[in-house]
Amino acid sequence: MRIAGDCVVARAFRCAPVLAIAAFVAAAPAARASSSLGTSGAQASIDFKIVIPVVLRVKAAAEPREVSITDADVARGYVDVERGASLVVTSNSRAGFYVSIAFDSRLLARVVARLHGQAVEADAPGSSLHVDAARLVETPVNVGYRMYLAPGARPGTYRWPIGLAFAPGP
Repeated sequence: MRIAGDCVVARAFRCAPVLAIAAFVAAAPAARASSSLGTSGAQASIDFKIVIPVVLRVKAAAEPREVSITDADVARGYVDVERGASLVVTSNSRAGFYVSIAFDSRLLARVVARLHGQAVEADAPGSSLHVDAARLVETPVNVGYRMYLAPGARPGTYRWPIGLAFAPGP
């Protein structure tokens, strides 16, 4: 399995400049003007918003290096792997995230990945699928697979044929 890195994905602005601007605006005194005819007042307002960037961080804790396919697997047409990978996921998005599943189409015809209580199915290598998830903080996630074998697949031990890549949700 190849996890697309220790990735941190962020959109929008960085928090530090936005917070510095917010502090400046909060500290600014009300505008006043004066003239020889007397004092008159003026008011100004500034609208601002704080944007928290979407963050998704995925670390691979354990990854398989190979898969063994038996005669029984070939006869059945698929291989089940209950613990294909162990990940640690951090996401501040309430909208979940996307997972892209790449696989070796010479060995596999289709892959169903089970993660975070959901099954996502890829019929073609590189399929991007949405995973519903609330905010996650250093959450262990185990990934299981059902790997449907391609026509002509033979028994043997093969290099791990699946790779995952992650992206923040909508």
